[in-house]
Amino acid sequence: MVKREDEQAFAELNGAYQKFVEDAARLLYKELDSYHSIRDFVVRCAHLESLHSHDAISRICKGLPNGLR
Repeated sequence: MVKREDEQAFAELNGAYQKFVEDAARLLYKELDSYHSIRDFVVRCAHLESLHSHDAISRICKGLPNGLR
């Protein structure tokens, strides 16, 4: 339940195509990992909430020894 009509439409649109920040981070990881010219990376995805009082954040790194953490 939301207070404004435009928030309801936004909530319905989000519900129709659910993708969590963890899913987005894994997809980006897979794509970046396929490029041999990219040796190390960190992916950080954030969903900046407009309907809730918190944001959702996910972070993943390639994990090379002595690499980015």
